[in-house]
Amino acid sequence: MKNSVTDKGEHIIFEREHDKNKFEKKKVFLFDLSEEQKVQVENFKIRKIMQNEMYLKKNKVLKYIIHIFLCDILKEKPDDVYEYAANYFTQPNLKQSILQKLKSMLTKS
Repeated sequence: MKNSVTDKGEHIIFEREHDKNKFEKKKVFLFDLSEEQKVQVENFKIRKIMQNEMYLKKNKVLKYIIHIFLCDILKEKPDDVYEYAANYFTQPNLKQSILQKLKSMLTKS
């Protein structure tokens, strides 16, 4: 799996193994919580989901960008989704590509 470097020189790791290890640590941590803490975590997750939904409703462009990305990924069916996403959102002509696809979507409807 490839690593990417941001403008600030930070390394971003797009590795499934890294994500799996991170998830395993979270699972162990959640089992150590008290019932009250588990309820608090669940309420926090619900609030975050609601906040995310409101943010997406306010910023409709993001909804279209996500829609276009999902359509592209379903058409391409890449073997490595992480690498595909990293390349997709770092391509130099991303803005023009999204605008072109958005115009195409709007003229079809």
